Amino acid sequence: MGYRLITLCVMGTLLASPLPSFGAPLDTDAFIRVAEKVGPSVVSIMVRHEGGDPLSKTPKRDSFGSGFLIDQKGTILTNRHVVEGAGHIRITLADGREFDGQKQASHPTTDVALITLKDPPGDLIPAILGDSRQLRVGQWVAAIGTPFGLRNTLTKGIVSALDRLPENFFSAETIPPHSFIQTDASINPGNSGGPLANLNSEVIGLNVLIVSPLGVNIGLGFSIPIDTVKELLPLLLGAPPKTVDVGWIGITTQKLDEELRISLDIPKGLRGLLITQVTKGGPAQNAGIKETDVILNVGDQSFSDPLRLEQFFQRQQEGQGIVIEIWRKRKTLQITVVVAKKPLAER
Repeated sequence: MGYRLITLCVMGTLLASPLPSFGAPLDTDAFIRVAEKVGPSVVSIMVRHEGGDPLSKTPKRDSFGSGFLIDQKGTILTNRHVVEGAGHIRITLADGREFDGQKQASHPTTDVALITLKDPPGDLIPAILGDSRQLRVGQWVAAIGTPFGLRNTLTKGIVSALDRLPENFFSAETIPPHSFIQTDASINPGNSGGPLANLNSEVIGLNVLIVSPLGVNIGLGFSIPIDTVKELLPLLLGAPPKTVDVGWIGITTQKLDEELRISLDIPKGLRGLLITQVTKGGPAQNAGIKETDVILNVGDQSFSDPLRLEQFFQRQQEGQGIVIEIWRKRKTLQITVVVAKKPLAER
């Protein structure tokens, strides 16, 4: 039986038991403190979707997801797939109070979205956003959310892996602009959009998917690093209600191997990515980038993985000029490319 990549916003039936977790010794109140400090910021999101069969007695389906408050104004961080296509959003706070919600902004490839409470109360408790760059494999973490509609459920586990690349689970057309935190903390349908927190009660990840042959948790859960989310927040917070654009320059790259170096007369010590395709009429071609150019640096960064480079460009804003240093026919050139909005056909 093959493994399936499961986004987690839809309720289902529990079929598997959680796997055991291991980590450093804990004091008895460690997860109690996480529940007390992070729990009040976690919300349950009920979504009534648009569409459906008008002749049916239940023409619209409901699904549950999770989210968490990031300010006292009622701004909630969640996954885009939780609220995509929503006709009505109902938010339940940790203390049981209910409010209508509205979509604010989202990013299509990162699967991050902001929603806001209508008429928010003045006593909201936002979560503290931590630093996912400080995570270590084996570190204890907790997931809080609404699995199968069960509000404010906390599960514990460890960081199973960091910087997990998604190419094994996504097609080239759907690769997101980030890697994942992998965890064995039990997350299930309904946990999407909820926080993954460390023992300092800081959110270090946004729970987004599991890989499972059963459709329920088997210990392979994945979260978007909170630092990736924080990079997007200024753009999302400043946007009117809409989907935030994805950056694009129109190139395809690959790693250099010995055969390519010989055939293209590329020096052995040269490090970079070979451009194998340049989209006609795209920003890179308009700037003078050509196939067989070797990208040495992008701004002040170097890249050795095509996925990382694609992820970098997806996070850039339309209209931004980026200096790309390339190697072409034994010469080094610096070319400024203006980032464009990624065409829908390329997403």
